Amino acid sequence: MPATPRPNEPTDAQVLALRAHLDGLVTAAEPLYARADDGDALPEDVSVRVGAGVPSVREFLAESADAPASMDYGFARSRVSYAGFALGYLRGWFGLDDPAGARERARDARASLTNAGAETPRRADETRDYLAQVGWAERALRFAWLAVDQHDGETDRDPPASRAGRAERVGTHYRQAAKARMHATAGRHYAREYRRGLSDGATPVVGALDERRDAFLSRIESDAPPRGRPRALADRYDDPAVAAYYRRLDNPRGAVAEQAHLARTAAEHGWHALGALAALRAAANLAGYEHAVAADVSTVRDGVAPAALFEAKRRVVRRVGALADRDGALGTWLAGEPARLVAAGEGYLDADVMDSRASARAVCFAFFRHAAGYAAALPGLLARVESA
Repeated sequence: MPATPRPNEPTDAQVLALRAHLDGLVTAAEPLYARADDGDALPEDVSVRVGAGVPSVREFLAESADAPASMDYGFARSRVSYAGFALGYLRGWFGLDDPAGARERARDARASLTNAGAETPRRADETRDYLAQVGWAERALRFAWLAVDQHDGETDRDPPASRAGRAERVGTHYRQAAKARMHATAGRHYAREYRRGLSDGATPVVGALDERRDAFLSRIESDAPPRGRPRALADRYDDPAVAAYYRRLDNPRGAVAEQAHLARTAAEHGWHALGALAALRAAANLAGYEHAVAADVSTVRDGVAPAALFEAKRRVVRRVGALADRDGALGTWLAGEPARLVAAGEGYLDADVMDSRASARAVCFAFFRHAAGYAAALPGLLARVESA
């Protein structure tokens, strides 16, 4: 399967910004960590987690001290959660912050996203490049929002009674804030980089993208399969492999609903590129569902032949490669989903994943058909967005 890299690789400036964020968290936590090490010991079950966010991160940063921009960007991103939690836990442990105050810190980080979204470019030279680069920036802003929003139902009006419980809650909110600021910084960086490359002749694009998003969503509302349709199809057949095949089609059905929901959420936040892309993905998943439903049942009955599986995979691989070659950064980004579906389907061919080999091959085939329909629909859907 061809590689499907993301459309924006981090620049040296972005690596250094993340490094500064991570270093700031660790620097603030180190005196408190030393204080705990001197006698006011942390609970044993937390000590390892806090250690992973303070001395371990300091050692990681030291590895690239002579060439700071060479820091492993991906690994550093994964350490922000550890460092944020460690700082918060230690501050909670020593009574320097409480759950309510820590939660306000997380909410302040989320509130800063309003300004980040306002900085997103609204003009484009090429719609395709706008979708890839600004879409990636808005994707980061969404992750920043989710870093806090996914825990927003938690109440701190009745904080835990124990010292450890309060510290755990403070650590959770500090982790949220640290992740939100990391993603927001990345989103701002991607947006600035795109704006720097715009020509004087760049034209407004967001209105047309919003119209295309709404057109996709309108079609999905009328054509998307209802919940329970795949199971109803499965119940028509006594053959276990056929039933397994149709039950698996709840995956593309659910993906249609998930991406349509994301498109509407993006619209609420003013993430125009991300909203158009999410609606496009919803339409591509619907095409994948329809392609899978249209499979010849006789191919699935009693198990899919290895030759049929090979041919189904070959078609996806060919289409994914064509997307990457023809549509540049945006094509490689969008091609990541059919590539993921193929990998997920192949996982069912491993021994002992399912009791029945015939059913395992049927489920694998369902993933491949979903991927093939998705990939086949992408060029036409992209053309519709670009013509908006």
